[in-house]
Parts: sequence; structure tokens; C-alpha cells
Amino acid sequence: KPSSAASLASMALPLQVIDTNSTSLVTPRLMRAHDCHANKYYEDYTCTPASCLNGGRCLKTDVGNRCVCPGGSLGPRCKVVTRTFFGSGWAWLPPLSPCLPATISLRLLTTRPHALILYSGPLATTSNH
Repeated sequence: KPSSAASLASMALPLQVIDTNSTSLVTPRLMRAHDCHANKYYEDYTCTPASCLNGGRCLKTDVGNRCVCPGGSLGPRCKVVTRTFFGSGWAWLPPLSPCLPATISLRLLTTRPHALILYSGPLATTSNH
């Protein structure tokens, strides 16, 4: 079931320190409390322009709708998008909903021996979510 959430942020001490031997990053440790609640949801049995995302094409089959996804997207509704960079590229993505189960996977294939990857998000799961 899709759900929505409201988040309240608060700052906690001590500060979070990431030391890389030559440079250090010091940031406040932000804690977020989530209030999740389910929305009413119904299965859409007809193919509409909104059935598939990212340019996917909806096909009605005997077992339900199926999305045919264009290159660069995949998943049941073509929601998963891949990113490819050549040279010095970057991506800034909106945060994931804290109430829905989510999986993030990274596959890195580099052509140079040195690279920098930054991730800003939870470092561990909490007991509530």
C-alpha cells in the first residue's frame, strides 16, 4: 500500500565526524521522527497514460497490466532509473519515502583508479522503520 509521511528533524550531539586521513567532514547529526499513514489505494485494471512511468508503454495481459520499459528504466512501473556518467558527472536525487520499503543498489564500473562517492542518508535502519 502506498503511504505518506510527515518528518520532523532535530539535532543531536555529538557531531558526526567522517575522517579520511587527509580531510575530515564534520556535520550535525540530524534525527528525523516519521509519522507514517496509509493512503487509500486501489488497483487500476485499465491501461492509462499514467500506468507506466518514464515513457513506458502499458500492455493489458490476462494476469493484469504490464509495463514495457524503455532503456534506462525498469521495474513493474518503469520507475527505476539508471544513471551513467562519463567524466565528472553527478546526480542529486530526491529523498526516498521513509514509509515504503526501498532497495538502493549501486554498480560501479570505473575507468580511473581514483573516484569520490558521497552518500547522504541513514547510516543504519532504526527500530521503528
